[in-house]
Amino acid sequence: FRSRLLKVVNNDPGNLEANAFLADTYAAQGKKKEAIRFYEISKRLANNPEYEKEVNERIRSLEQP
Repeated sequence: FRSRLLKVVNNDPGNLEANAFLADTYAAQGKKKEAIRFYEISKRLANNPEYEKEVNERIRSLEQP
């Protein structure tokens, strides 16, 4: 699943859904650095204050030890 998402993101870097799902996938696997990277990308792509607030909460939870 992750490899498919990476392929989509590589072919279409502006694909919000693929970036967001990739972030969720990395987060679920405990790959915090990668998850945060793709959450940040998805925030920029969405350009939506409510979405940004939700994603910031996810990022904060990943930054907790």
